[in-house]
Amino acid sequence: MKKIAALFCLITLVSTSTFAVADNGPDIMGLYWDLEADMYCIPPVAAPVDLYIILSNPTMDAIGGFECGFTMYSAVAPYILSAIFANPQALDVASGFQNFIVGFGAPTTCTEATLLVTLSVGNFAGVDVDFYLHEATPASIEGILPVILLTDDSLVTVGTNHIPGTVTAQQSIHCVMATDNVSWDGLKSLYR
Repeated sequence: MKKIAALFCLITLVSTSTFAVADNGPDIMGLYWDLEADMYCIPPVAAPVDLYIILSNPTMDAIGGFECGFTMYSAVAPYILSAIFANPQALDVASGFQNFIVGFGAPTTCTEATLLVTLSVGNFAGVDVDFYLHEATPASIEGILPVILLTDDSLVTVGTNHIPGTVTAQQSIHCVMATDNVSWDGLKSLYR
């Protein structure tokens, strides 16, 4: 019975982290540490790391732009080294690396995890950092949610990968990184 339970747990872990985005709701914008949109938390790294703004499970075929802002909180101020848009024809009319009001010259085709921006985050003190995703400033639609520009030039709000006002992504000593260094024999030995 222990072997069946262990196998079930292993299959469940592999299927949820490898084959699908973490957010199963439609039209979710979030901050993620991976392009599959399933990693919210990593240990602090005293080096630049990529943080991705991704639209997951979009219900539209293509988008014409987006709006969002994000905030970083830490004991030592981290900073953004660069912001690279996935659409090479993107034009950001907002100011700063923490505020995006972006139009695309050509529509971006949506996938299960549509990359919008790659942010290079510098956390050279290696301390815990909390990241919050929210509306842009100024917002085209007032509220606390990011906005997507559809290809017909209409705007719609989208959900976020967290409860608005709570942490979206983290660099924290409490984050656990999955590794592939465990063998099947090692896993079985835990249940003997």
